[in-house]
Amino acid sequence: MTDPPGVGDDVFQRNQARLLAVFGVKFDAWLIQAKAAFDRPTVRGHGGSLADILKGETPPIEVDENAIRQQEEVVYTLAELCRDFVMGEVLGWALLHRRHGSTINEAICAASERAAQLQAETHLRRWTVGLRAIDGDRQLSAWGGYFFGFDQPLENTSWVRDVWTAVVEEPIPDVLEAVFKPALERDEAATVVENAAIAAAARAPKNAPIPSPAREAVERFRLMVYEATGMKIKDTDIALVAGYDYLTELQRFKRNDKRLTVTGKRAVERTLALDPVAFLEQLKRRKALKKAPGKGGIM
Repeated sequence: MTDPPGVGDDVFQRNQARLLAVFGVKFDAWLIQAKAAFDRPTVRGHGGSLADILKGETPPIEVDENAIRQQEEVVYTLAELCRDFVMGEVLGWALLHRRHGSTINEAICAASERAAQLQAETHLRRWTVGLRAIDGDRQLSAWGGYFFGFDQPLENTSWVRDVWTAVVEEPIPDVLEAVFKPALERDEAATVVENAAIAAAARAPKNAPIPSPAREAVERFRLMVYEATGMKIKDTDIALVAGYDYLTELQRFKRNDKRLTVTGKRAVERTLALDPVAFLEQLKRRKALKKAPGKGGIM
């Protein structure tokens, strides 16, 4: 991609410096929280030796669900930090193109290309670095890694890869079309105050999701479960009860994506039709199955 004239102008450089500074401050605060969460064991009890496991003679163990949820939360938070950084720079890139004569469609196209490049850089330099910083703090019983996949790096576990896909990769095309493009159209002269626009765009995927009946149905179901049981559930929980270890089908359902399979659509709709108590019972069974030997688990 050819850089637009004035790519090194002061406004763009200041915005880049600001984004890096904000990310650095938030990352340092996140790392303290993450290390505390991953220093907490998720399983109590030694569970016996590997020989006992293979013979089916394992003593009872106790899984700390709260510890698991805390670890899930910090991974999601890191993904959101990475997403906000990408969104902020991509908007600045689109505005830069507009200031130097690009049409709105050309600016969006340039932003899309920049987003793909920046995702790869952010995955390597921020996401992976963050995960590796906390990987050594994961605590489990002697046999826990055998059961739960802790014998592999955190960055290679399927649920962590799904978090990156759902929080960073998949929302960007929607945000470019539904947030960035209207913003540029509302300001044909491209005189938006970039700091305010960047902050708004960075918040958009989290605080102002693109409206759709399917997305609203998922949010209503989460609220219904909370009001009926007091339990806060995540998209990963809904996907798991629907029969998926990953978030792709649920995310496609929420966006009414044409790539959503008929089977996936029916599985999600069937899950959203469940009674809250029945949903939590199925969720408990699904998690238990994932924690069986050879199944791995969302940790």
